[in-house]
Amino acid sequence: MQHRILTFRAPPQRPPVAGHSPAGRFRGLRKLAVPFTLVTAMAGAAGRSSAAPGASAGVPKALRVDRAVSLGEAMRLAATRNLGLLRGALERDRVKLGYDAAWATFLPELTLNASYANLPPFVVDASSTASTAANQRLAYGANVSWTSPVGTSLSVGMNTNPHRLTGAASNSSSLSLTATQPLLKGGWKAGAANGLAEAALDVGIQRALFRQQLEALLAQVQNAYWALAFAELDVKNRKKTRDRANQQYLDTKENIRRGIIAKIEIFVVEDNLVFFEQQLMTARQRLALARRALAQLLQVAGDSKLSCSDALGELPAKLPTSATVVAAGLRGNPRLRAEHLRLRKNRVQLAFQKNQALPSLDLTASFRLNGLDEQYGRHLSQVFSADRPEATVGLVLTIPLSWRANRAKVSQAKLGLQRQLLALKRQEALVRYQVGDALTNLGFQVRRLRLAERRLALSKKKLGAEVEKYKNGISTLDVIVRFQRELDQAVLGVRRAQLSLRQSWASLSQLLGSQHRRFGIRLGGTSEGARR
Repeated sequence: MQHRILTFRAPPQRPPVAGHSPAGRFRGLRKLAVPFTLVTAMAGAAGRSSAAPGASAGVPKALRVDRAVSLGEAMRLAATRNLGLLRGALERDRVKLGYDAAWATFLPELTLNASYANLPPFVVDASSTASTAANQRLAYGANVSWTSPVGTSLSVGMNTNPHRLTGAASNSSSLSLTATQPLLKGGWKAGAANGLAEAALDVGIQRALFRQQLEALLAQVQNAYWALAFAELDVKNRKKTRDRANQQYLDTKENIRRGIIAKIEIFVVEDNLVFFEQQLMTARQRLALARRALAQLLQVAGDSKLSCSDALGELPAKLPTSATVVAAGLRGNPRLRAEHLRLRKNRVQLAFQKNQALPSLDLTASFRLNGLDEQYGRHLSQVFSADRPEATVGLVLTIPLSWRANRAKVSQAKLGLQRQLLALKRQEALVRYQVGDALTNLGFQVRRLRLAERRLALSKKKLGAEVEKYKNGISTLDVIVRFQRELDQAVLGVRRAQLSLRQSWASLSQLLGSQHRRFGIRLGGTSEGARR
């Protein structure tokens, strides 16, 4: 069961495909008559298309976004426009074509043959000069051959030697069927279809690596989005505090003019105003850089006036349990998925090397129908009426005189399998630790947020009490200014805690590998090595 950590806006009815640019549309792929699934058609039609998938893929068209976007919209924009992701999608497409190319060994072939021979005269008697005339031969035929993924080879052929074209003594033709089945070496799936199995697993591995790249990008987009939301709130808060300090400066200036307070008090409030002006300038700088950082990930114009429509403070009510999150991580982590597929590939390689270490024992059988007559039609009738059948069956055994090389290859494959098994166990342990660390970090982030909110409430009460004391003449401006700055830092502390919590959620979601599903982004395409 998939554990949903955060709930965002529902995805659209037609979710975008990661790595597929809706702006560029990849002009070279318009010829394909199947739906798009990653960058190109990955459902099998890509291998049958004459155009190389992604060969003419263009850079997404320039886009400017001067409006508020939701987190889900930002995710989908990045998934369809980010150049790094588009490049990864093309690599996945290339590996998928390798699987299609691996079928070349198992596709039927048609062979056409024709030969002409001018044989020298045949001497009848060595003691005499009598001899036959020169003998000309023309032969032609066709043959269809096919090899199955279990090693079975079938061949059907028809060959003809007509005498009326060459002056041969008679017409001769043959229709033959030949079958060969390796029983040991080179036979069955382990020995004949290992290349196909490895290519299928390579597709699955590349799919997992692409999903890892996508999840990393989505985590970056989340961090950049919430950093922009934080920067917007920070600017808004800094404007409020700057305006409050400015009003305080104007009020103090007026009170000095009326003679209510001493002139020296103006320096306190003016310094406070300059301080908040500096803070506002710094916040605006962070906002501009945060917009550019998000624009870079979305591949939109760098000076786009992006803003966030999702609130930074809308956080989940409670954390998921550790067992649930760890199980989700072991099930969905893309890097762990790639290690599982690599282990399967090593097992295929070991099975192949064990098969190659066996002796070669091939079962062969053939059946041929012959025709031989001076009349062309009659000799064909002999072929199709099976007047001259010929059948053979046999075994061919080949034994190597030294097993040293074969044993070394098997040992290499075993060591590779053991090494990959250790890599898998290491990755499983790493996922457990990383998920546990992320969950622990989230727990402390939630507590820090609660404390920051408590501190903010206390800062407001302190400032309110000090203002009342100042009105009653028992406090000074410098104390109020100090409390105002403390309130400003308390507000900033809450926002920073919210940002840290959001970014921690993004890190955990990346480990679980489920962000693309939560935001309605399709990976597209399946393969024998990638089905879950």
